[in-house]
Amino acid sequence: MDVTRHNFREVFEHVERTIADATFLAIDGEFSGITNSAFNTTNYDSPEERYYKLRHNISDFLLMQFGLVAFKWDPDEERYVSEAFNFYIFPFRSTTPGLPDRVFSCQSSSINFLSAQNFDFNKVFHHGIPYMRQQEELALSNSLNEKHMMRIQSFKSPGKNADLLNRDSKSPMGSPTMITDMKTQVFLEGVKDKIKEFLKTSDESDVLELEPCNSYLRKILFETVPTMFSEPLLLESRTTEKTKLRYLAVSRLGSDENRLRKQEEAKAKDDSSLLDAVGFSRVVRLLKSSEKLIVGHNMLLDLLFTVRQFIQPLPPTLDELKALVTANFPLIIDTKLMSSTLPFRELIPVTALGELHNRLHEKPFAFPTIVPPDKYRSNVNSDSNLHEAAYDAYITGKSFLGMLDFLASLKSQDAKREVFANMSSEIISPYLNKVFLMRSSDIPYLNMSGNDLCPSRAHVFHVQFPTAWKSGDIRTLFAPVSSAIYISWINDTQCFVSLLDKSQVRQVRNTLIKPGGMESNPYIIRTYEEYQRDVAGQSFTAPPWRPRINATPYSRNKVWRPNSSAHNSAESSSSYITNSSGGNETPKSSTSRKRSGEDAALPKPSSVRRISSTSNRIGSLDLEEPDLKRHRVIDAVSASVPVAQSKAKTDIPALAVSERRDEDMDNSVSTSKPADEMFEVPEWE
Repeated sequence: MDVTRHNFREVFEHVERTIADATFLAIDGEFSGITNSAFNTTNYDSPEERYYKLRHNISDFLLMQFGLVAFKWDPDEERYVSEAFNFYIFPFRSTTPGLPDRVFSCQSSSINFLSAQNFDFNKVFHHGIPYMRQQEELALSNSLNEKHMMRIQSFKSPGKNADLLNRDSKSPMGSPTMITDMKTQVFLEGVKDKIKEFLKTSDESDVLELEPCNSYLRKILFETVPTMFSEPLLLESRTTEKTKLRYLAVSRLGSDENRLRKQEEAKAKDDSSLLDAVGFSRVVRLLKSSEKLIVGHNMLLDLLFTVRQFIQPLPPTLDELKALVTANFPLIIDTKLMSSTLPFRELIPVTALGELHNRLHEKPFAFPTIVPPDKYRSNVNSDSNLHEAAYDAYITGKSFLGMLDFLASLKSQDAKREVFANMSSEIISPYLNKVFLMRSSDIPYLNMSGNDLCPSRAHVFHVQFPTAWKSGDIRTLFAPVSSAIYISWINDTQCFVSLLDKSQVRQVRNTLIKPGGMESNPYIIRTYEEYQRDVAGQSFTAPPWRPRINATPYSRNKVWRPNSSAHNSAESSSSYITNSSGGNETPKSSTSRKRSGEDAALPKPSSVRRISSTSNRIGSLDLEEPDLKRHRVIDAVSASVPVAQSKAKTDIPALAVSERRDEDMDNSVSTSKPADEMFEVPEWE
C-alpha cells in the first residue's frame, strides 16, 4: 500500500493495529544521497572513525521512502501473512518561528539510479508525508498554545480587552506592538472600514476574508481588531489553496454558546494540524513502543537516517548512538550479516539483497508458507520491484525467514514452529543487535548492545607520500621487506598498507620507518597505533574538546586532523592536509587513476574459504555507488597469518569472503595458505 499525506490519517490506525499484531517487522529506506564526500571511508577505520565519517557524510540527505512490512504468524494455518506499507516522505514546511525550513541535498548518482528504477519523485515532493522530531513538535505545540491563548483573549469582553491593551500602549489603535509608520496605520484604517461594512450586512454564519498580508501585519490585526469593535469577533489565520499565502478570516462570535463552540473547533483544528505536522514520526514512535524485532538488510544507513530524521540529531559519539538505537529499537537483525556467517557463508556466495533472495529459492533452502502483500502477489519474485522500499523490506523479511527455516531444520520440526511463533528463540540470539559494517577489513559488524571487536592491527601501516606516487611506487617502497601487501587508499597522498605476513612487521619498523618528516624523506610511515594516536584517534573517541569543521566545501582529498599543539587548550582547532595539486578530484577518480585500470583485470570470486569473523577484506567500494545497499562487492585477499595466532572469541559465527585478490596485491605472489589459519583478535565481552 502506498501511503502519502493525503491518505496517511485514514491509514494510520490500520498501521497501528498491524504493527501491534505483527510477529516481526522488516524495514528499508531509499535516500536522496548517501555521501556528501566530507570524509572517505577506508578498510581500516575504527568503529568510532566510521561512525564519525558516516554521520557527517549523510548529514545533507533525506530518507524519501520508507518501506515497512509486518509479518504475522498464523498458528492455525502454520503460515506467515505479510502486509506492506510504502511511505513517501517529505519535510513539513512551516512558517512557525523556530521551526526549520529544511534544506537538503541530492546526490546525482542516487537520483539517476532511482530514476532508472521508475521512482515516483512527484509522490515525494507533492504528496510526501511530513515529519518532526520531538523537540520540533514541542516548539510547534507551544506556538499553537500561545495562539490559542490569544484567541481566548479575543473571546473576552472587548471593552476589557481594549482597556488592557490601551493601558500603557503608545499605539494609537490600542496594539501593544508599536506602530510608527503611516503605511501600517493606513492599512489598519482600511481593515477597520471593511469590518464595519461586514458587520452591517452579515450574520453569524458569514466570514470576511481579508487580503493576504505578512506576519507583522497579521500580528497587528490579531492585537488590534478585538479592541476596535464592541461586538466580539473571531480572527483565524488561513492559507490560500493555490498561492499558499496567509490571510485572516473575520467572523462574528455571537452567543456564548457559539463562542465556546468556535473556540473548541479552533483548538481541534490546531491539534489536527499538529498531528499532521508530526506525520511519519508517529509511525517511528509506534515501532519504538511495540518493541518488536526489526529486520533490515545492511541496515546501518537505515538506522542512521531514521534516528537523525525522525527522532533527534545524531549524537557525536558511537556509544551515544548505540544507546539511542537500543532505546528506540531494542531488537534488530541484519540479514546481510546473517547471510555472511556460518552456516550460510558456505552456501551463499553473494549476499546482495536480490541475489540473496534468489539463492534462498534454491536447495538446500526452503521458505515457510508466506502470504505476500496484495501489491506483490502477481509478481512476487520479480526483480522489477527491486529498489522500491516496501518490496525490498518484504524480500528482506522473507530472506530472514528462509534462513531461519534452515537453522530450525537443523533441529526439528517442532523447533521450526517454535521459532516462527516466538522471535525470542535462542536460534536468532547470536545475530541480535549486530549491524553489518561494509568495507571493513577485520571488523565485520557494529555491536549495538555491546563492545565492538578490537582486532590487532600491528601489521597495518599508515603511509604518507607525494601526490605523484601510484600503487607501483608503494609496492616498490615495501619490496625490500615484502611484496605481499594490501593497499587501502585514503586519498591521493595517504593510504594504509597491510602486511599479509605479520612476521615482517619488525623488518618494516627497522628498515622503512625513518626519523624526520617529509622535509628529509619523500614519505612518512607510521604504525597504525601511531596513526590513531597522532592523526585520527583524538577525533573519534569523544574528546573533552570538540573539533570545529571547516565551513569551506570539502574535498575528498582532505583528511581531518586535530591540532596537536592546541588540542588541550580551550581554543582547539582542526587543520587539514590537502592534495597539493589543489584539485577537486575525488578519491574515486584519483584512486582509479592510481590503479591504472587494474580493476578490469581482477579475477572474479571463484570459491569460499573458512576464515574467522575478523579476517574479512571487504572490497574497495566507493560510497558514490547509487545502489550501495544492494550491490556489495566482496573483495578478499586469499592469505592469512601464521597458525600460531589465536582465534577471536565471539558469539557470532565466522564470516566468509570469496578468495579474490585486491587490485593492489602483487599478482606474482602466491597467496595460498592453509584454510584454518585465523587473524588474532582480543577477547571481548
